[in-house]
Amino acid sequence: MRELKYKLVSCDMDDTLLKSDNTISQRNLFAIREFEKRGGVFMVNTGRMHASAVKRVGELGLDSATPVSAFQGAMISRFNGAELMFYKPLGYEMSLKVVEEAERLGIYAQIYDKNDFYFVPPAPGMPDYGRLYAERCGVEYKNVPSLSGHLRKTKMDCVKVLLMDEPEKVKGHLQYFGKMLGNSAIVNTSSPYMCEIFSAGAGKDVACDEICRLMGITIAQCMAIGDSMNDYTMIRHAGLGVAVSNALPEILKAAKYITDSNNDDGVAKAIERFCL
Repeated sequence: MRELKYKLVSCDMDDTLLKSDNTISQRNLFAIREFEKRGGVFMVNTGRMHASAVKRVGELGLDSATPVSAFQGAMISRFNGAELMFYKPLGYEMSLKVVEEAERLGIYAQIYDKNDFYFVPPAPGMPDYGRLYAERCGVEYKNVPSLSGHLRKTKMDCVKVLLMDEPEKVKGHLQYFGKMLGNSAIVNTSSPYMCEIFSAGAGKDVACDEICRLMGITIAQCMAIGDSMNDYTMIRHAGLGVAVSNALPEILKAAKYITDSNNDDGVAKAIERFCL
């Protein structure tokens, strides 16, 4: 059996590992398990909250010590919950600044701690983004009368703020909050409907570096697979950056290799080609 060239595979979840119907293909499952049997580490590296990421990782049947990177690398823990390996929240003051501005502008927002997410129930006739998000991610939620009020009351160490809106408006939100926050936070997206704001000390590339350090390997021994702008840094940073064919044009350009789409076992085919 040949030695693994890539000992860590860092993989995005939505529209990469998961098919468009939110399921994981049998071929992807088999390839991931074979990679782990040969001594590799497969890390889900997602913008999703930790509870949602862990639930889906459970379907992969991986070793209980497998690392799970959630909130775009702001929180990494063992799958079995035995160890919090890395934690870089956005924090109370920065989160409050973002939330207050979102409230002033009338933009839907939700906030997260390590385990839950919070939002204000929508007014009649408005999109119920929070409930739809919870259904897709398979997680519970908590309603509060005011996000800024909840933050002030609890001094919550918020991990991430998510803004949701129509795609044509999200483009403007990305520019507006990116300019407003500058280098003090990272503003990016994983979906046309989402503007995600998290700590400048986090990121999917940072998660890759942290796990490589703990494994005693270099970033050259990491393969990263993704589709969206929140995957850009890890795809550029990893030894081998891979884009699924359904990825955004910027990600296709940044990748060193393009595999098949999320609906055509792209993750499995990349693992089979480079890791098995």
